[in-house]
Amino acid sequence: MGTPGLEQNPYAPPASAGETEQPDWYLRSACRHLKWIGWAGIVYVACTTAIVLSIDATAKSSPDVGELVAFAAVQAAIASFFGLVTRMAMLLPRDCERLYGRARWLGIIAGAAGFPILTITAYLVVSRLARYRIMTSRERPASEP
Repeated sequence: MGTPGLEQNPYAPPASAGETEQPDWYLRSACRHLKWIGWAGIVYVACTTAIVLSIDATAKSSPDVGELVAFAAVQAAIASFFGLVTRMAMLLPRDCERLYGRARWLGIIAGAAGFPILTITAYLVVSRLARYRIMTSRERPASEP
């Protein structure tokens, strides 16, 4: 009864498992999810604006202009943020190295702002962007900065 020695681990992944992964798939997937986060946020802002304005119009005889201006300013800021997220999803495939940090932070903030609905999707975006960056940094020669 000899000991198995240095045999292959039966639970280890195959040696060729990491070689078949395509880094471009991670970038495309992250961009697709980031775009969906942006559109979901814009639709959310549009729906909440319509609901709040219709409730305000039916509940009061004369709406308070100050409240409406403040509400419109906040909704415009949220809509512009989610518009920026959508724009980042469109620009990211062209210049990922320069926009990586910004896209990562937009994903984190969008996940926190859209808790709990957008959180899992934002986590996917950030993890796939990181995976893409790791995979492309391994392929790059050491002489490049």
